[in-house]
Amino acid sequence: MTALEKYNQIAEHLKVTKHAAKGSMFGAKCIKVNRKVFAMFFQDEMVFKLPPERHNHVLSLEGTHLFEPMPGRQMKEWVSVPDQDLWENLALESLKYLAK
Repeated sequence: MTALEKYNQIAEHLKVTKHAAKGSMFGAKCIKVNRKVFAMFFQDEMVFKLPPERHNHVLSLEGTHLFEPMPGRQMKEWVSVPDQDLWENLALESLKYLAK
């Protein structure tokens, strides 16, 4: 499964089960809850806005890094994750964090 197919699978599942909505941010595909973006697809990775207590742990995982939509413009609350096996659980965590 390609990265985009995996993203679309997660987005559709969350749309049906968690009332999330698809959208776009910075020209990238994103998923929103209550009009707040909690996850996006950017350059074959998923990017998540995570609760502070999980942010550093996820950032310490192999391959993850702070989201940088443009060189030198890091978004410190957002973590970019290349490992597709982590995407679904992180999307749920991020959704719960922003659905409050």
